[in-house]
This record gives sequence, structure tokens and C-alpha cells, in this order.
Amino acid sequence: MTKVISQQVEQILKASQHWSNDNLESIQFHRLEGLLENAVFNQRLLAHLQSYQTVYESLTRSLICGFEIEFYLKPEALAGLEKKIAQCLPHTQMLLVDTQQVHKTNGQHFYLMHENTGAPPLGYESYEIVSPKLDARFLPYYLSTLFAQLQAFHALDNDSIGFHLHISTVDKSPLSPIALIYFLDEAGAFAWESREFTRDIVQQFFDYRPQDWEVIYRQIARKCYNLNLLHFNEHNHIELRSIGGKHYITQSQKLLDAAMNALLAFEKTATTPHSEVAEKIIQKYALNHSVVQTSELSYQDLLALNPEHIWQGNG
Repeated sequence: MTKVISQQVEQILKASQHWSNDNLESIQFHRLEGLLENAVFNQRLLAHLQSYQTVYESLTRSLICGFEIEFYLKPEALAGLEKKIAQCLPHTQMLLVDTQQVHKTNGQHFYLMHENTGAPPLGYESYEIVSPKLDARFLPYYLSTLFAQLQAFHALDNDSIGFHLHISTVDKSPLSPIALIYFLDEAGAFAWESREFTRDIVQQFFDYRPQDWEVIYRQIARKCYNLNLLHFNEHNHIELRSIGGKHYITQSQKLLDAAMNALLAFEKTATTPHSEVAEKIIQKYALNHSVVQTSELSYQDLLALNPEHIWQGNG
């Protein structure tokens, strides 16, 4: 056994000559190191998980999540919020801060940065907290803790901003985006008031005939919907954009429940036969509008078209 371990160590020593560090870009930021000892962090993580034990025990696939929290804050409160966030993070994490501009995050650490969207009240600025890529089981702890801090520092919101939840599968086995939309809708994931940049993805698909879904998926669905599917072919990745609006920061329990339901929607999508989903969709939705290519029609045909259909004029 000792000889085997010795060989393993020798191989790792050789490999370490070519390692590089993923944290190099962090030195470009104002940064705060996570202050929670790992044992304390782990205990808090487990304590928050207990309320959602049934959800996580029902998941047969590992899911990766990330989130963006948009909010307004008085600039003078920012330093205090930074310190409180650092106190929520384990030693293995950093908070990278730049309140002057929006950054593309590296998926490894938390960011606190300037946000361009929204219309902040007088005396406030727009900011957002962006998480790294996380095991889905980390969501209850981080969401509960961060929203409690935002409320403590009197962060504000309005109809222009919200919360974005990213979910993807660890494995590459493809899921049906249409089935996932159905199960997300069934779970109430879209049951938030519509606001700017959150057009209804359910209506966009299920008001239309099934034979039109592919052209809607390829050419019409985009980031401005309450479900962003632009990167779905990458590990079934979605960005749930429906959550948010006025007073959403004070509705952290409703938000967390929506996140849990979204995880369950992935599970149902993966385990429910397509034939069963098809029957459910047929029973629930109208499926009676069309996508029409106008280039194939005469002028008289165009005059006779139903204006509630989608008219495609693309060549």
C-alpha cells in the first residue's frame, strides 16, 4: 500500500510542474476573502438543506446552479454589505468587487458589481450579486443568507429588475426544452408579474401549433423571455428570468420555493415519457396559432391572414 501511495505522489509531483492557477484575474479586483471556517459553513449549509430534504432526495441527476440578484442600494451602504457578504462565504470563496462596471464572471467566485439595467430611485445605484457555479444543494443557504443581508441594508427593487436562476445538468444527456417549459409552468415557476424583458415563453410556444415549435425555438425565442433557452444545448442550460419585480427582495421564501420547483421540473422532464408529456400539453394549451412565411403567399392571401398569428418576413 505504501508503495502504491508513493507512486501516486510521485505522479502528482510531476504533473504539478505544469499546473496553473485559476485565481489570477482576482488580483485585478477589490476583493474580500470568505471568513467562515469550513466546518462552520458546512454546518450552516446542512441546516438550510433540512427544509428541502424531500426535494433533494427526489433528484436523480446532479444539477449545477448559479444566480444573479439585481438590487438598488445607497452607495454609502456598499462597504457594509461587502463585509457582511464576506462573512457568509467559506474560506474557499472570494467576493470580487467592482462597482464601476459590469464584468463577465469566471464561474468560480462571487461578484458584487455595477449593473446597467433598471431605474434606481434617487440617491440609489444599481448593483448585482453574481454567484459562481454551484451544486444545487448550496442554493437554500446562499439565497436565504444573501437576501437577509439585502433586507438588512434596506436594498430596494422595482418592476425593472429581478433575480435570474441558472440551472444545468452535469451530464450531457439531452432533455426536451418543450417538456421542461411544460413542467416549469406546471410548477408555477412563471407565476410572477410580467415586467420588462420577461415576455411569456409559455404563450410563445403553447399558443402555437406543435409543427411551428422548432422555428419559434430557433428564430424567435431569445433572452428577453422569462425563460432564456439560448444555451440549452450546453448541458440543458436555462436561465429562469421570471422572478423579480416590485418587492421581490422581501419575498425570499417565495423565491426559494420557486427555485426548488424549478429543480423538480428538471427531474420530471428527465423521467416522464414523452408520450405522457404530449397528452398533458394537448389537454392544457390551445396550440391553435401559426407561424406563417409571408413570402409564400400572394397579396390577397396576406390580407386574409389572422393578425394574431406570427408573420415571418425573413428570407
